[in-house]
Amino acid sequence: MCTSFVLETLDGKHVLSRTMDFAFILEANPTVSPRNYEWKSSTDGVSYTTAYAFVGAGRELDKYIFADGLNEKGLSCASLYLPGEAVYAPEAIDGKINLAPQEFLLWMLGTCATIEDVEAKLADINLVDQPVALLGITTPLHW
Repeated sequence: MCTSFVLETLDGKHVLSRTMDFAFILEANPTVSPRNYEWKSSTDGVSYTTAYAFVGAGRELDKYIFADGLNEKGLSCASLYLPGEAVYAPEAIDGKINLAPQEFLLWMLGTCATIEDVEAKLADINLVDQPVALLGITTPLHW
């Protein structure tokens, strides 16, 4: 189980820290996702284009998969492993943004500028039980 915490500095800034407790070596490297990066959801094949660039710990598989990151607007997020607790939809839903759990961070940091943006868009998100091909399992994540 991964853990994260946020510290607030004396001048009101925030620092995100996390553990990486995963039974698989991710081989993640510092990775930059540029603005206008195009990728397809593995759940329904819909294409997305990022509005914001971001940097994080990532790895390119069929698309970039990120464990965490920080976008150019200052929004940061960590994908945290939570086995036995994460539950996802069995299939894509028409009219929703259908994402595999491992795609959520790429979508969020590439699309949202603030926490308020994330909150406003969450009702449109459908996280689908979609395995990562390399692992053969759906990663049980929370953010």
